Amino acid sequence: MHTQTVQASGAVLVNVVARRIIAPTRTIVYNVIDTSEEGLVLEPGDVVVGVHDETGGQQRLVYSNLDTDGGIAWGEILREGQPTFAQLYMSNSAIDVEKAENESSKAATSAWLKLGRNHDPSSIQ
Repeated sequence: MHTQTVQASGAVLVNVVARRIIAPTRTIVYNVIDTSEEGLVLEPGDVVVGVHDETGGQQRLVYSNLDTDGGIAWGEILREGQPTFAQLYMSNSAIDVEKAENESSKAATSAWLKLGRNHDPSSIQ
């Protein structure tokens, strides 16, 4: 996790780059790169996942909630402008996952350097 301000309690944050994260109880954030001024401000129970393409340049944020059963909501639009779980599954079924992960890593490092101009991302533990 690379950030300048974190307020988190009872949250799970994995591979997150953001200027600011407000993550209350029961939130999950995974593979998200956010370089906005406001950062990530979540509500209890929010789940946010960054889905990256093979170029690393495109990240789609997918929002859900811990109270949402993805199997039941498989074909439902959970948020305006966001694909259903089924559409997301189909659109990602043919990508090279290793290449997408490598490019996502490069994008995260680039964002971290932009946000933490005086910090070395390799020094984060």
